[in-house]
Amino acid sequence: MTKRRKQTKADAIAAPAILTRGAKLAMLALAYAWIAAAQNTSTVTGTVVDRSGAVIPGATVDVVSETRGTTFQTKSGATGDFIITNIPGDTYTVNITVSGFRKAQRTGVLVVPGDRVALGTITLEVGGTDTSIEVTAQAVLLQAQTGDRASTVTETAVRQVPTFASGTFFAQAALLAPGVNAEGITASPSRLDTIIPNGTNQSTARTNWVLDGLTTVDSGGNQAGISLNYDAVAEVKVLASAYSAEYGRSSGLQIVGITKSGTNQFHGTLYDIEQRSNWATNSWVNTHNNVPKTMNNVRWYGFSLGGPVGHPNREGRKLFFFIAEQISPTTTGGAVNYIRVPSLAERQGDFSQTTDNTGARFNLIADPSSGQPCTAANHAGCFQDGGVLGKIPQSRLYPLGMAILNMYPQPNIQGINYNLKTVAPELTATTYQQTARVDYVSSDNLRFFAKYVGQNASINPRYGTIPGFNDTLLQFPGRPVFSTTVTYVMNPTTVLEGTIGTTITDGFGFVPDTAWGNRCLVSSALCDYPELFPDSLKILQGSYQDTVLKAMNAPWYKNGVALLQPQYRWGSRIANAPPSIAYPGFLDWNYTIDAALSLTKVWRTHTIKAGFQMQNSVKIQNLGTQTTGTLPIEGVIDWGNNSNNPLDTGFGYANAALGLFNSYAQQGPKQMEGRFVYHNRDFYLQDNWKVSPKLTLDLGARFVHNGQQYDTRGQEANFFPELWKASDAPSLFQPGCGVSVAAGSACPGISRVAINPLTGASLGPGSAPLIGYIVPGSGNPLNGIRVAGKGIDQANYTEPWLVVNPRIGFAYSPLRSQKFVIRAGVGMFVDRPQGDATFGQLGNPPFAQQITVYYSSLQQVASGAAAKYQAPPNLTLFHYNADLPSSLQWNLGTQMLLPWNSSLDVSWVGIYNYNTVEYGTVGTPTGQLPIDENAPDLGTAYLAKNQDPTLGSSSVPSATSLSTDLLRPYRGLGSITASWPYAHNRYDSIQVTFSRPYKNGITLGGNYTLGLRNVGNMLSPPHFDHLADGTLQWSSVQPQLDSVLHDNGTRRHVLKIFGVYQVPDVHASRKAVSLLASRWQVSGTFTAGTGPAYDANYTYNSGGANVNITGSPSYAGRIRLVGDPGSGCSGNPYKEFKTAAFAGPGYNSIGDESGSALLRGCFDHQMNLSISRYFRLGSETRRLQIRGDAYNVFNNVIINAFQANMVLASPASPTTIMNNQFAADGSLNPARLTPATAGFGAATGAMPMRTIQLQARFYF
Repeated sequence: MTKRRKQTKADAIAAPAILTRGAKLAMLALAYAWIAAAQNTSTVTGTVVDRSGAVIPGATVDVVSETRGTTFQTKSGATGDFIITNIPGDTYTVNITVSGFRKAQRTGVLVVPGDRVALGTITLEVGGTDTSIEVTAQAVLLQAQTGDRASTVTETAVRQVPTFASGTFFAQAALLAPGVNAEGITASPSRLDTIIPNGTNQSTARTNWVLDGLTTVDSGGNQAGISLNYDAVAEVKVLASAYSAEYGRSSGLQIVGITKSGTNQFHGTLYDIEQRSNWATNSWVNTHNNVPKTMNNVRWYGFSLGGPVGHPNREGRKLFFFIAEQISPTTTGGAVNYIRVPSLAERQGDFSQTTDNTGARFNLIADPSSGQPCTAANHAGCFQDGGVLGKIPQSRLYPLGMAILNMYPQPNIQGINYNLKTVAPELTATTYQQTARVDYVSSDNLRFFAKYVGQNASINPRYGTIPGFNDTLLQFPGRPVFSTTVTYVMNPTTVLEGTIGTTITDGFGFVPDTAWGNRCLVSSALCDYPELFPDSLKILQGSYQDTVLKAMNAPWYKNGVALLQPQYRWGSRIANAPPSIAYPGFLDWNYTIDAALSLTKVWRTHTIKAGFQMQNSVKIQNLGTQTTGTLPIEGVIDWGNNSNNPLDTGFGYANAALGLFNSYAQQGPKQMEGRFVYHNRDFYLQDNWKVSPKLTLDLGARFVHNGQQYDTRGQEANFFPELWKASDAPSLFQPGCGVSVAAGSACPGISRVAINPLTGASLGPGSAPLIGYIVPGSGNPLNGIRVAGKGIDQANYTEPWLVVNPRIGFAYSPLRSQKFVIRAGVGMFVDRPQGDATFGQLGNPPFAQQITVYYSSLQQVASGAAAKYQAPPNLTLFHYNADLPSSLQWNLGTQMLLPWNSSLDVSWVGIYNYNTVEYGTVGTPTGQLPIDENAPDLGTAYLAKNQDPTLGSSSVPSATSLSTDLLRPYRGLGSITASWPYAHNRYDSIQVTFSRPYKNGITLGGNYTLGLRNVGNMLSPPHFDHLADGTLQWSSVQPQLDSVLHDNGTRRHVLKIFGVYQVPDVHASRKAVSLLASRWQVSGTFTAGTGPAYDANYTYNSGGANVNITGSPSYAGRIRLVGDPGSGCSGNPYKEFKTAAFAGPGYNSIGDESGSALLRGCFDHQMNLSISRYFRLGSETRRLQIRGDAYNVFNNVIINAFQANMVLASPASPTTIMNNQFAADGSLNPARLTPATAGFGAATGAMPMRTIQLQARFYF
């Protein structure tokens, strides 16, 4: 491995050639700075009355910043109401004065940008303002101005509550919000993998990440553009549903972060936060696998400093600054992987001692050329060189295939389904984040701020599962974000605000970084690897990929060619298969320009806001496997066992040794890179109307022009079933036999040939692999295909040009004191689909092809036949007439003040998602299944006309059917993988939130969600019927499948409780005792909830492929439920559910044998605890905090992963479990006592055990 230089800051921003273009775009954007977001200021409202309840007009209201001393002033109107619309985020003191009454004061009023703070009714007492002051302590404020589901999480709350590691992504504050849960979260996460707002299990692609009023995303996967740490953020606002019209782009969570700003005094922090493996308990998996604890030492240290430019505390300070930097080194090592590599004997062609995925002996290695059976009862067709069953003669071994088997490290351990143990070396990788912000208060009417946030990292290899073999590297990890905001108060009732900013995400995609990637260095036999498209690995010179590969000096990138081997698949009989060295699934550079402009007008009892928001995106990305349905440019070879393949030996490594494959697929004929753009334009109008002192309406509408994302180079194409004509379809070579055989007998392998159906001529001996290929010169290769911009939309698909999303909410307080509020909201929302849904369209004809060769050999490919004869191309597309992903959201509930300075919210919350995009595949209970518009219909392979007479007869349905491409309805085309906005689901819940802000040393809060329903068709794989005229329609069985698989898995109960207790100081006679026992704080969180749903599935080792079970290779059967499986979490790690309750499916299945969410994971119950001590260093503003956090303090074992795949021999034995956890006598199988070797029904994973975090923080 080549040692890498350290990255410079210039590297961290972007690749130079690309950055030049980005800089030009930034300059262009600044030319439009007049279009500038809207959520950087807030509104404060209230009503002034006397003790009798009569309104007091003309009262002076001063809102004074507690950090800067700036003042915002207004007067109460004729109804006693007041409103100030241009308040920036801060903590304020509100003073209300009027002649004849004592002054009223409320301190500690938190204002979060974009919020509407309702102070409620403020009562003045008769008296003189100069002699008496009525001080109202900090109080709970109800949301009496809006009907949305929103909450604010302050930095102080996060600092005090041990929910997650202190140095990590600010957006994880969303976990403290009601109705929000997450999966994949550990004590030290850097991002949210899966976030679940309002119970709808969805990826973070439906979350909108907002920083200082502007969306900050990568436009491919809609992930956060930068994971800014919490020390640089002042507050986070989390809008969960039914929010007002000024929020958009996504229909999921709106996570709004506001960076810190300077105050009129110098303040800052120095901190060091650490987690070390030695302080943590080894994971449950490692403990039960007898694996030592892995190293995972994480540290976050840094500083922040803010204040005025000039002398502090002086009147008239106008310029403020804030800077911060966090450095986060992470040292990892010791991770153990178990892999099944070829044994020493197998590397010599001897499979006599081979074992399969269950640990059973498998030496029945078939000789495909014999034409004889190879079974336990009949070895006539088996390899048995020298009388040794399973040994292949040396003369039959293929040197290239043997080089593949020999490139892996040699075995070093013996396990039931593995023979190589690897341990990751120690590695330290460091992430850097910088924040700089300047605020300028030009006058009472004009404010300005600008900020820069940046993230980069050290350039270190990421060790693979076989360290030194499949390591990867991220060359350009820089992510800079810039923005500037101007707020102008035109008059006391009119405010104009604008923001503009940019986000650059550079270098997404890890690249192989070892010499093992260079096939010529591995073995001379591999250097001239047979390729379907010889030019596919020639990288476009001057492209972004070329820039990255040259910058990192990739050892496998020589003279503009990527000298990689294909990726390998080894079949079901090889568990824990060795890794491939793959070209990056995507290498991309993304640049977005965001701008927004809003105008707020107060007119009588109306607060009217109109705004415009835009986002322009440029994304340069290669065509790669990140997009569903796209093949790798280096190709992928499936060596796996397949009883439907006449060339199959029965074992993946044996197939490779002979050069025989199940399929060989590759993207070609050249490497593709697109320049994808979109132009999002939204505008909105909303009115917050105080109809009466008791009722406020929130009315609005958002007008959405999403703008399609497409390649400006015009390299995309789409398929239209209605334009496909059978008469124009290319002809495909048919199966034939060169010798006469008896009826029902199989043709000998060497005599099986490809026949031209137009002439009846044979391609000669050895041509069987060309069966299903296109006859040269026949038909129209672009049958039904249209190029973007030529007769169809330039974006290659269409969507509604403008969508109107109405939003309605209200807050009604029956009591004038506003201690009880009824709130509701309902609205329509749309999502911007992930760009990943469209990027794969670069791979379609005529610009590119995705070809799959079935049932052939590398020798045949090397002969040039695969280049001369083309397989039907695969297509990837986005459904042409696409609807926008949308949702209807609603909530109805009450908020009320309770004794003990607390409040309670009880609400019914619901959401109906529709037109949800399924991105090329559907995650069904059986596994991922493609959305293939050219899938053979159910039962097609059963039909007599679709049987291959050269394969003889078989008792196994479809075992002698024609190959897949000969079964497809659109002849001449391969798979047509479609991303399609068709799915829907509905979720309902009751959500309860209790809150008690800090008072008398105690803070307490909690959320409880009762899930009522989570149903839809998101787990139901789409099935199609193809009519004789080429029309495509939903299958007649689709309603049945949607009904059976409607349960998306409702989390019935989710509880979160958090609290802080300030231990009272001890005043003892001895000063040392007082110092030791004072200034302590204890805080904690408790989470509990119903486990997530999961399902069991099946695998047949032979005779049970999709084509056998359903009569279509694209559609799967479903496991059968023949008894009560239990809950899914029994407490016995070896038998979490009753395995006898399941059986494999039989033939003629449509996939409806059982439903979804059949099993339920274990109940979650964990507590995090924090203890801290403050030391005052001269004054209250200078203090040191020493703190310790314990995540899962009681070390509860929460099982969260299960071996739910039932391995069966064949459909003839649908209940005989090959990977049984128990022996025939009911005792535990001694070979399956660890999670790594777990049998069907056993536990394989658990949530993290206790993790300790220590930190020191100095405030000044």
